[in-house]
Amino acid sequence: MIDYVLYTRQHFRLLGSLDQIYELWFQEKKILGCPHVHIPSDHFALLVELELMPTNLPTTSYVNPPRNRCTVETDIFGEDMNANTSNSSDNNDHSYSDKQDRLPPSNGFFP
Repeated sequence: MIDYVLYTRQHFRLLGSLDQIYELWFQEKKILGCPHVHIPSDHFALLVELELMPTNLPTTSYVNPPRNRCTVETDIFGEDMNANTSNSSDNNDHSYSDKQDRLPPSNGFFP
């Protein structure tokens, strides 16, 4: 079986490659096939060194990400940390001591 390394010259530049084992070498050593004592496998190494060519695609800067993304921070209970809890009309106590009673068990899963 013959393997190939395929690439396009538009996108890559060949910097180097490992030469094949020439058929004349096999004939001189009287090697009929592989695997053999001198070549212990019938798989031959393929090696190429390629350079990725620059493209003319527009670059995207992520220094200033888009402002239309919405992020919500939650605690380990999935509750919104940025929610206004001063409005106590729901009569829920959102204090830390209340949440300590609801810490997950040692296996990390709630019942």
